[in-house]
Amino acid sequence: MGTAIISSKNVGTKDSYGEEFRRLKQELEEKDRLLAKKDEELQSYLHLLSHEIKTPIITMQGYVSLLTDMHGDILPDEAKTYLQGITNNVERLDRLVKDLLTLSGITLHCAEFTTVDLNELVDDIVIDLYSAFQFEKKTFVVQENMPKVIGNRDYLRHVYTNLLVNSIKYRKEKVPLKIEIGCSFDEIFPKFFVRDNGVGIPASARKRIFDMFARAGNKKNVSGTGIGLVIVQKAIELHGGEIWLESKKGKGTTFNFILPVEENAGQLF
Repeated sequence: MGTAIISSKNVGTKDSYGEEFRRLKQELEEKDRLLAKKDEELQSYLHLLSHEIKTPIITMQGYVSLLTDMHGDILPDEAKTYLQGITNNVERLDRLVKDLLTLSGITLHCAEFTTVDLNELVDDIVIDLYSAFQFEKKTFVVQENMPKVIGNRDYLRHVYTNLLVNSIKYRKEKVPLKIEIGCSFDEIFPKFFVRDNGVGIPASARKRIFDMFARAGNKKNVSGTGIGLVIVQKAIELHGGEIWLESKKGKGTTFNFILPVEENAGQLF
């Protein structure tokens, strides 16, 4: 009889644990749902706000253009300098709004994924960069036969373009730029990388490099909005991957990231 009583208590305890587990699971699912809803609302608000800001930007650009065309001949040099300052800042604001629109619009579903040939994609980007910056052919070293990945070609193009342009912007003065693009297989998943011999990123900036509006702070007069790497990180995470960097001031930077490769894409999701 004593054994029967103990057994009954044990059963009751297991049932209460099971009920508590189900309750906690439901609470977590509800919190996840609310968090996803809030994130969606925030993205919608950001998208709407960015669109609203576009109107005054276009208006300011129009007024500056009219003032320059109609009265540029009689304006003193100091006034022309001020107008150029307005133009430069309006252009920067325009780039910022475009980046915010890109960030707010990044959403991916598996149905949007296709097989992407990274060698073909990177070659297309490199050709554009050769034309834009007039680099020598040996500037970019692209590894042959990188594995094909499962993803969104447009977002992956943005990832590589942003990382390569960052390497160009943060290159060393009077030192031939060298950028390596490839993939290594020394970990569980293939690890893609973009490596340069630029100025590097100070230790104080590495932890916040993927934060909104963060800047490396290691080179003056570098244009940018501080959102590019946030977009890169979000695009890679939506592919089920992750991105991290290795850098040493004055010794260059390597951005490493993982993407779903054809043969093991399902393991990342």
